[in-house]
Amino acid sequence: MLTPDQIYQAVIEKKISKISATGLLISILDGSKNDEIRAKCLEIFIRLALNTEKVFRIIENCLIGDKSPLVRTAAIVAIFRNFPKKFNFMPINWAVNNENSLIVLHQFLELFEMVDDPHYKQLKINLMKRLQKIYEVEQSEINLILKLGLVYIQLTNDIELDVKYSWYKIMHMVRNSNNPLGLIHRLHHLSVGGTLKPLPESLIKVSILKKHVLDGLNPRISLDIWKNKNLVQGTY
Repeated sequence: MLTPDQIYQAVIEKKISKISATGLLISILDGSKNDEIRAKCLEIFIRLALNTEKVFRIIENCLIGDKSPLVRTAAIVAIFRNFPKKFNFMPINWAVNNENSLIVLHQFLELFEMVDDPHYKQLKINLMKRLQKIYEVEQSEINLILKLGLVYIQLTNDIELDVKYSWYKIMHMVRNSNNPLGLIHRLHHLSVGGTLKPLPESLIKVSILKKHVLDGLNPRISLDIWKNKNLVQGTY
């Protein structure tokens, strides 16, 4: 069977049609046990601008019901890029209110930053309020916590990290780190002006946590396509 990249190349070289490519990509999505390959299929949907009703239903199902956070994260970008708001708003709204994966919710916030639309801005506000309630911190600290969560996933390969259970895992990582990634520099921002959950001060050095986590470290799980702002402009 062709790989997603080979399917893409075959379309570019006009060896197969987009209709045939759609069927092949859906077959891989349905049959592969490799989540990175399945996520790659969604990337190819974007690169080939596949936007039929059938493709929409497949992407929608991936966003709402797929077991893999990696696939759901790729589905977010695909549904943003390939379909206008009149189609994608309802599944996105559902996911914002029901999704618990840290990497998926982080991807939502990244995309909401890239679009200038009042409805998506409201979804961002709703999501930030939800995360504020979960983490019990000021909203200004949420992005930092999510970035630390991505670092935790990178270090532990715990791609299933759930926001509801991530706080103490992240704090455990910070206080037990030998500072290989500058974690000791990252806690200061969390402790300035926030309402951090109780944590014995002796276990962490609260003078610490800076810009490194906000600017650096693209986690291994990221796909290159997620970093391309041109791919999430879509038609609104």
